[in-house]
Amino acid sequence: MKCPSCSGEIPEQSSFCNLCGYKIEEPGANMTETENNPNGIEDNEPLESHASQDEPTQTPPKNILNFIRKYRALTIVACFVLFIGIYNIVHYNNEPTTKISEYFIAGSYDQAHQVFMGIGNATPEQKELLKKFFTGQITESVSNYAKDKITLEKASDILDRINIYDLVPNDISAAKTRLAELKKSKNAYILGKQNIQNQKTTEGLDQLVLVDKEDNNYQDAQQIISKYFPDYKKDKIDKAEGLLASNKYDEALAEIIKLNKYASSDNEIVEEMKKIRLAKLRALIATSTTSTFDDMKQETIIVPPGFSTRYLNVSNNINIYPEITVTKENKASLYVWVGFQQRDWIFFQKVIFNADGEIFSWTVNFQDRHTQVLWGSISEWVGQVPASPEEIASLQKYGVDSSLLNADLINQMRKLANAKSSKIRFQGQGYRDHVVTDDEKANLNNFLDLYQLYCDLNMAS
Repeated sequence: MKCPSCSGEIPEQSSFCNLCGYKIEEPGANMTETENNPNGIEDNEPLESHASQDEPTQTPPKNILNFIRKYRALTIVACFVLFIGIYNIVHYNNEPTTKISEYFIAGSYDQAHQVFMGIGNATPEQKELLKKFFTGQITESVSNYAKDKITLEKASDILDRINIYDLVPNDISAAKTRLAELKKSKNAYILGKQNIQNQKTTEGLDQLVLVDKEDNNYQDAQQIISKYFPDYKKDKIDKAEGLLASNKYDEALAEIIKLNKYASSDNEIVEEMKKIRLAKLRALIATSTTSTFDDMKQETIIVPPGFSTRYLNVSNNINIYPEITVTKENKASLYVWVGFQQRDWIFFQKVIFNADGEIFSWTVNFQDRHTQVLWGSISEWVGQVPASPEEIASLQKYGVDSSLLNADLINQMRKLANAKSSKIRFQGQGYRDHVVTDDEKANLNNFLDLYQLYCDLNMAS
């Protein structure tokens, strides 16, 4: 028998063509249709609906269907076996780390370490899993100690147990430092409360202010401070006033600075601090400087005692000195001048400093180096001023010369002033060395203090 669709040979009485899938009508089907419509009158339905009913159904060939039915169970089994295999591989690789975690959490530290030693060479994946686990344990142990859930001894023991694995040494070190800080905090809380109970308010609050914010006792410490702070403040201000009357400016300032720990924005505290700083400033100017008000520039020029406020002060013996100018608004600027006077030119291009063996230097541009011919000698000098890295970067961005600005000037001059051995070399066509004198060191220190006082006053204002 031939298929009506593809003309292929198919067995008799077949319902579908096993070549193209065409559905074979049963014998007599057309006859039934004719009998049901003996007059041959067509229905009013569109022709398309009849045509669609006569189209072959697109079903897969019988042999393909049989193959799917036959091997479907086998395919499912194969997929299941593959899944189990992958799971076993992953589970096998991670099972030791899981056991270590479970033992460690349960406090069975020796069993956990035995499992770790049994791994031999742990894979990178296993190490990462353990690092993550131990990092969490470290954080939790520090936090639990801060919250008084475990003792310091217990927290330290956990860290020591983790340290054996040598996987997170930096985290261990940081955690031990943090535990030490929290221990001090808790001791300060205990001592502070004891002092308060013994009516030693000042001593008690001095301790309570040291309580760490993460310490479980922090809120209670703050409540005690709030209760006793008014009397504490009065005591500190009275002490500061007494020290100020004795011209002990630094000691007086230290008493007020303690109050800043509790109420830095308190107006009474701010005004007292300004008062002490201003007194120290005036004392420094009166005893350790020479000053002149320049009515043309509308600024005060301050130099070391005996120095000129009109002329440069470098000479054969003075090779470094500070200078401060102050505007009417108390805006201060610091200058550090270095130079020399001698018979020969050096045309220095670099100034090298040696403070007890620590070397730092200034590179001097041609336009920044000043020179002058004197009677029988010459002078060369350069000056620098302190500036923040942001200020320097901003000027450089717009092409402004910032070679005289020095972000490290304050730190450099402190080192030079406080070193036992301080030297300066002017390096150029030849060089000149100078040993910084005690007077030069004292001038640097005094003017750095003076400049800082002006800065503090401006910030407080």
